[in-house]
Amino acid sequence: MNNEILFIGPKFYNYHSLIYQKLTKYGNVIFFPEKIPNFIFSIFNTLIPSSIDVLQKVYFYYLLFKLRNKKNITHLFVIRAYKMPNFFLKKIKANYPDIKMIMYQWDSCKNNNYLDLIPYFDDVFTFDHQDSLNINSLKFLQLFYTDEIKSLRQNSYKNIYKYDLLCICSFSTDRYNLINQLITNKELFIKALIYIPYSTYLKFKYLKGLKLNKDILTFKPISKEVYLQFLKESNTVIDFSHSTQSGLSMRVIEGLGAGKKIITSNQYSIKNPIYDEKYILFKEKDDIKKLSKSELRSFDSSNIPVFDEFHIDKWLEKMIVC
Repeated sequence: MNNEILFIGPKFYNYHSLIYQKLTKYGNVIFFPEKIPNFIFSIFNTLIPSSIDVLQKVYFYYLLFKLRNKKNITHLFVIRAYKMPNFFLKKIKANYPDIKMIMYQWDSCKNNNYLDLIPYFDDVFTFDHQDSLNINSLKFLQLFYTDEIKSLRQNSYKNIYKYDLLCICSFSTDRYNLINQLITNKELFIKALIYIPYSTYLKFKYLKGLKLNKDILTFKPISKEVYLQFLKESNTVIDFSHSTQSGLSMRVIEGLGAGKKIITSNQYSIKNPIYDEKYILFKEKDDIKKLSKSELRSFDSSNIPVFDEFHIDKWLEKMIVC
């Protein structure tokens, strides 16, 4: 196979590594993170946030330098394209005239405005259903689940659930307050874990004078192994969605892939093509805090379809045409 795929995307948990491995089915893969190493980025973003645009331009000039001896790149596959400069795409197209250029967005256009980049790509896909309806050039494509998630579904008959509800997420004050109230529900067994950088914790504690409940916080990103174990032991996944996104989050798609029921605060979920109250239930945030055991029993996980089309192999197959 003579295909050479340039893959540029975020380093997000181990998803970039899994995507990289799956892409090798289509050819040789060259991966670059979408931005400079996190510790350098964090320093500049904290001390001189206005410098990030310039920093990204320098970084993409560096990528062009690194690619100078690559003569046979046939595909460019980009995820998110955080502050990707136009000159980079123009140069890639000039250097490889027959290249197939594909972009996938797992963020909304409101959070990451990529409209000026769309004309450079042959195909642009998004997980955000509303964006796909509002922007004609976008193709709607749900997120994906991985082989480990598929294995959980296949072995679900062996599971003895420890938790009625699982809520794992990154920190925001809104999510924290909701979850901190939710765990006071003594009727339900709830596993809640919120990732917060230690610097953010200190800022809230000493600069804002807020005492956070450390029982539901973790200062280290939650490992895949820990996440999978909690998912295996849980009956229902709670999704406190980002207010500026309409797409179903990774935790929702992974939950469905593992055969779990979903409760989500995503108001747009009811418009999503796969929404079905048999296994996905939209609830306002205040109503989630009042959940009861009888309510959870009202929809049955045996009704959850096997969403083969969301497996990472199928997800890539829909985008990478060789």
